[in-house]
Amino acid sequence: MTEKHFNKVKDRFLSLGIEPRWKVYDDSDKDYYLRSVCYEAEKIKGCTVEVTMDWGTQHLHKVKFKADNNNVVPEIMKTLESYPEANYWLQLKKPTKLNEFIIKWIKKSEPDKVNILNFRKADLRDYHYNHALCTVETRHIR
Repeated sequence: MTEKHFNKVKDRFLSLGIEPRWKVYDDSDKDYYLRSVCYEAEKIKGCTVEVTMDWGTQHLHKVKFKADNNNVVPEIMKTLESYPEANYWLQLKKPTKLNEFIIKWIKKSEPDKVNILNFRKADLRDYHYNHALCTVETRHIR
């Protein structure tokens, strides 16, 4: 997807009241979000965290949560709610809110980067110049 294609998608979704957001993540971004959720999960009693990482870069690749009993699983899921970006790679919690639904792809030209398109409810205050009632005289009135 190019910037031109994204702007077309954005215009279509904004007409529905949904704002799409496109961000490109690399290995260091993935590592940051996975470490954030691991630091929180290690505080949960009865939960052990196992990770697989690259020795040279020290970037996390995989995270595995082990729960001692079934009472710990809801606490892990609650932690994942606080870090929705980590769930882009873990895919443990099913999306329930609009901002948790994503479209994820990897370009052949950039195999080490992940493109993620997610959504949120559009706020009219962010787009006050993009409507039919906007004229030169009323342009700066909010």
